Amino acid sequence: MKAGSLLLWLLLALLLVCEPSSAEPTEMLSAVGQSVKLLCTTTPKEKTQLSWKCNKVTQNKMDSILSFRPPSGGLFKGPCYVDRYKLQDNYEKGTYNLEISPVKFDDSGYYECSWGGVIKETYRLVTFQMSSQPTGTLVQGDNVTLKCEVSGQQSSVQREWKKGGETIQNDPRYKLNKDKSHLEISDLKPSDSTSWKCIVTMGEKKVEETYKLNVLGFEEEDKDGDVRIATRDNVTVTLPCRLSFPLRKFWSDFPVESSSWHKVPEEEASLLGTYDNNGFTTKFKRYFLAQKNAEKDLNICIGSVRFEDGGRYQCSVKFNGGKDLKKLIHLVVLNASVTPGILVQEDSEVTLSCRVSHHGTSTKLQWISPNETIYSANSDSEKLEVHITKMTSNDFGIWICKWYEESKLETRINITLKEDRKNSICIGEFCTSKWILVGGSTAGCVVIIFLLFLIPCLLKKRQRRQRRVKRPVKGRYCQCERGRRARQEAASRKASQNYNSYEPFQ
Repeated sequence: MKAGSLLLWLLLALLLVCEPSSAEPTEMLSAVGQSVKLLCTTTPKEKTQLSWKCNKVTQNKMDSILSFRPPSGGLFKGPCYVDRYKLQDNYEKGTYNLEISPVKFDDSGYYECSWGGVIKETYRLVTFQMSSQPTGTLVQGDNVTLKCEVSGQQSSVQREWKKGGETIQNDPRYKLNKDKSHLEISDLKPSDSTSWKCIVTMGEKKVEETYKLNVLGFEEEDKDGDVRIATRDNVTVTLPCRLSFPLRKFWSDFPVESSSWHKVPEEEASLLGTYDNNGFTTKFKRYFLAQKNAEKDLNICIGSVRFEDGGRYQCSVKFNGGKDLKKLIHLVVLNASVTPGILVQEDSEVTLSCRVSHHGTSTKLQWISPNETIYSANSDSEKLEVHITKMTSNDFGIWICKWYEESKLETRINITLKEDRKNSICIGEFCTSKWILVGGSTAGCVVIIFLLFLIPCLLKKRQRRQRRVKRPVKGRYCQCERGRRARQEAASRKASQNYNSYEPFQ
């Protein structure tokens, strides 16, 4: 009886001392590149062996990481040990934690801490990582797949994707697979060049990782990928081609083979100029780079735009390896003219012509008269003429040639029709009477001739005055005191004479 009671007490004591761990392991979630700490706390005992073991997903058995006997026993490294595993021991507090830093994807698996062969703590480490396919720098128009892979088969794991800190919106370019582990992005744009975040939730644990996409492309694009510009003729227009990255930087990091401008008619493209380390080179005087030594801007200017300059222009950057960037700019040029001219007489015949080059579809052409009467051409028409058989007073004033399209792109030209009073003379849009112009010219000539005679006379008169000025008298005293000194000397001589004329006193 006593022997049975003693055995029972020994079993209870053994259970209390060993402190067996629970059957279910503690789950740990970590992103690749982060740090994770596995805790192991127990009552320290002399000459009791501590060991950490692991059974990774890539293994089929539990192998030793390290073992030692506290407080001063030697440390023995097992088959699972790598330099990223560090033991943080404190004998007095009884803590022997295992830190893994940085975590790698294949660190996923089971870990256990044991004292004297008795398991104290068990952990199940789940790792996840983000990657892209293909990797590296991407070019506008490419396709990419972002991966958020979790180690093992984890049915309880949930994923959430964010772009630049915001949940991704419904976009036909984005496509997620069933478990949201893969995000496919098609037709990449410069706006996709940002941080993409995958948030993994497993139970109450939530960990996130960020992946940065670099997309080389163009800025300032319309929804259809082209840029449309409308302008009138005889002005300077800028064709935009701004890159989303510094071109000079990628001449070394992402080698650029060439960059150039072309005009792209339907039959054959013509080279306008090339851009390299030395700047923009072209054989056309009217084409020049908008900004010299620009890091991102390949904008070019066309001076004194002509009607025939309308059409499609292409800015292209070609990289080594076959990748290239191309941007189309659609230039619309508006031209207006008046026959016989802007200076017309009442009751005369006038024709106003308005035409547009390479206007595209869904466009309208209009003439707006001074009294706001609108003359419209048929839809998508390239030319509109207004024929006035007999000019009246209501027809004089500002006529507006206007072109616009549904996307609210528009341009206009103002032409002022002025009445010719037979003796009027016009210079450009400035008109005045012929007699006023002749009278003003004559008066101006008279004033000029008068000044030509007057100025030499004034100069000669000034020279004569300068010659008449007396030169100052040389002496040690001021010329203004000359009279006073003369009087003093005369008085002195007279006094001397009077003194000499006195007879001596007898």
